[in-house]
Amino acid sequence: VVMFYLGGRIERQLLDTQVRLHRMAGIAALSFWEWNPYTNAMYFPPEWRQQTGYSMDESPRRFGEWAALLHPQDRERMLDCLNVIAAGQTSPCETQYRLRHKDGDYRWFTARLEAILDAAGRLDHVLNVHQDVTQRKQDEDRAIQLAQHDPLTGLPTRGLLEQLASHMLASAKRAGDDVG
Repeated sequence: VVMFYLGGRIERQLLDTQVRLHRMAGIAALSFWEWNPYTNAMYFPPEWRQQTGYSMDESPRRFGEWAALLHPQDRERMLDCLNVIAAGQTSPCETQYRLRHKDGDYRWFTARLEAILDAAGRLDHVLNVHQDVTQRKQDEDRAIQLAQHDPLTGLPTRGLLEQLASHMLASAKRAGDDVG
């Protein structure tokens, strides 16, 4: 009877912990996916589908289907990171990438890719824990725009013009052009 009671209490604590972890992941906009590099099969949990807008039937099943959703400018960097992990790098790889949402827009993610090893120490699968940082990136872009352009006219500020002129003069000097 005591064993049953302790087992019930431990099970309840485990469930409570799982609920807390799920809530924290939701608050932080965290999700994950898993890739088996031997079969190219992928697993996407419900949180990933919420972030990307794809239903269970629309979610990629194979690695190539997922890779096709990557922004063209981010694809090579992200695939290089995954290939390094799949080749046996045990230290995590951190990167940012954009992935096409079902609505056609791209969402920004900060990712940490990690090798998950089996009991013998061999690669079992790759885990990608990521956070949707789209809103933060949009806010950063807006702040830069406001800092560099007049809000009324949209024209570049004096600071931006000085920065551009400085870069142009430095480039001309390196190229050996006479700017005087």
